[in-house]
Amino acid sequence: MNKAKLIKRDQITEVIQPRKTPIKTKPVVRKTMEAVNNWMDSRRNQRVDPRAAFAALFIQPQEQ
Repeated sequence: MNKAKLIKRDQITEVIQPRKTPIKTKPVVRKTMEAVNNWMDSRRNQRVDPRAAFAALFIQPQEQ
């Protein structure tokens, strides 16, 4: 069994080092991620208030 080593708060930055080389993604993966991000942004812009949508279900048509 391995023993766990106690890491102090001020030593965290020394232990967890950022990657020196960025991860290279394939063009297909990159395009897919961009498409998903664009879709999420468009959905976020079209967001409807859930209370208003629920209330719209029970609105009675007005007679003119």
